[in-house]
Amino acid sequence: MKKSVRDFIASMKDAGVQVTEFSSQEVKRYKEEWFNKYVPVDINYRHYRKQLLGRHGHLWGALDSKELCSVSGNEAKIAFDLQSKAGAVLLSMEKVYGAGSDDPGRYTAYLIGNASKIGSEEIDSLVEPLNEGTPLDLILTDIILTDVNFSWSYAVTFFGDIGPYFYGTSLAKTTSTTESEKTKDEPYQLIYSLREAGLLIIELSFRESDEHKEEWFRRFIPTGREKEAMDSYCLDDYGYLWHAFSYGIIDCIEGDDAKAAFDEQHKCSAILRDNHLEATFFIRDASRITAMDIDKLCDVTVTDIDFNWTYTKTHEYGWLGPYFYKR
Repeated sequence: MKKSVRDFIASMKDAGVQVTEFSSQEVKRYKEEWFNKYVPVDINYRHYRKQLLGRHGHLWGALDSKELCSVSGNEAKIAFDLQSKAGAVLLSMEKVYGAGSDDPGRYTAYLIGNASKIGSEEIDSLVEPLNEGTPLDLILTDIILTDVNFSWSYAVTFFGDIGPYFYGTSLAKTTSTTESEKTKDEPYQLIYSLREAGLLIIELSFRESDEHKEEWFRRFIPTGREKEAMDSYCLDDYGYLWHAFSYGIIDCIEGDDAKAAFDEQHKCSAILRDNHLEATFFIRDASRITAMDIDKLCDVTVTDIDFNWTYTKTHEYGWLGPYFYKR
């Protein structure tokens, strides 16, 4: 008999596994990041985006792509069961059978601290296959369980003759240059280690990253000094937001005092932005991040989700910065 996702999550918690439910905004961001990780950049991106992220899309469609080199059916189950697992995200889509276009489905997502004991049978038990005798009010469910660092993903669909699918980096014939290079970059190493420690972290899209940069400028630049800030190349493609500090536009704390202020600051959700790569990450709980962690990176800015404070370590370390400012 089909088990509900919530019952499954409750059983995980009862077994002592740390599980965190995503907010609706976090689910949206996670779907975007999943899409960006698994849809090859050299195929029809716009077409796939509409198919997979559209109102009636199914993300698992990416795993049904020959370009991705995934496996399906019993082979997928075996590969998933043999896969070494640690932290993972369970993404589910539920909709009422027979509701038609009025019900695009409801997505929920959970960060599971330790998925090592989850096998294909447990995931399969959450999905009732659609068939001729399916009652109209049945809740249909799609499940995608994915490693926190996107190295593998397993999907089970309510279409009985489609899937399940498994994709792992070990199955791939080739690895995209973008992803292989990312693993060498310092901010990604920090993000991977924080994810493995159980933190919910989602990479923002390029559009969201640009919007965050512009909002940072609006929130922190003093009224009447916007032109001066623009002239200091705060928003320029070759400039840095922290020029607002180095040019004296924002009165801030600097050096070791800035480090101490950052460590003492009570932190909740935050945005971490790599100012060189322009890679930007949402971090639900930034309380574990210290100035020592940031010191390992080249040029980054960490900002409270509500723009109450911001901290920057610059690539001109020892000459300019770090800087801390609190409104």
